[in-house]
Amino acid sequence: MKKNPIHIAAPLATAVLGILFIGWWFVSNPVSDFSENIPGMDNKPEGKMKGAKINIGSITSVFDGTASEIKGSWPNFRGAERDNINKENTPLADKWGTDGPPVLWSVDLGEGHSGPVIYDGKVYVLDYDEERRADMLRCFSFDDGKEIWKTGYDIFIKRNHGISRTVPAIKDDLVVTIGPKCQIMCVDAQTGKFKWGTDLERDFETEIPLWYTGQCPLVDDSLVVVGVGGKSLVTAFSLYTGEVVWEVPNEDNWKMSHASVIKITLDNKPAFLYCALGGVVCVSKTGEVLFKSNLFNHNVVAP
Repeated sequence: MKKNPIHIAAPLATAVLGILFIGWWFVSNPVSDFSENIPGMDNKPEGKMKGAKINIGSITSVFDGTASEIKGSWPNFRGAERDNINKENTPLADKWGTDGPPVLWSVDLGEGHSGPVIYDGKVYVLDYDEERRADMLRCFSFDDGKEIWKTGYDIFIKRNHGISRTVPAIKDDLVVTIGPKCQIMCVDAQTGKFKWGTDLERDFETEIPLWYTGQCPLVDDSLVVVGVGGKSLVTAFSLYTGEVVWEVPNEDNWKMSHASVIKITLDNKPAFLYCALGGVVCVSKTGEVLFKSNLFNHNVVAP
């Protein structure tokens, strides 16, 4: 009895298709368009268009808040000496009641991790206005939280594990901030009036860190010392004018990390230590490199 041609062709066609599929599977890569999900690379910030200008300090608003008579201060990241120690003779509570301390006032801020500083009866914090799309240094009364002024600039920033994340620094009635996308701004601490600013990404070719700028500015005497990680490795600006006082060449092309520059004493002399992406550098107060080492080199640096 003759077999139906369909009964012969169907299994043969199936076998051929199976062989072709197995061959395709071995020679092709079905996940060629996949990319490795590396921690920290999610939503990596997209830089501004090359040459785009951010008008630092172009926004200023004044409100009816007034400064407190309380004169205690916490003027920068980790306190006056950047050692996390309060040396004022203020008695501190060693315990609270079951309800905790009473909340005297609170203010809603944009999403982020910024910390405040306190100076001359006022509280300062670098915020991000998500409705306007602007970095804003905001000044509040220490008494009641009423806003006194705010100064900032328009800049588009996508949420990336929060937005703002740095602490201002205050000295001689001047406040210095570093924004999420590497803009440095200096304003009058009393009025909010803009003094000077610089865009590290645009002016120094700094690469914005994975989770934006986590570096808090260091003010030492008349210097603002910043780990730049662009055309220069570490740069000192004049607190009063914003002019570059000295620069450390970035010969090894190290990048800006999330760490802040710290002040140390080396051989009984003041110096600045910075942990960059690439290694550690120690610089004298006049900009001389005292030592460099790439032994401390990690993908994420945030001490």
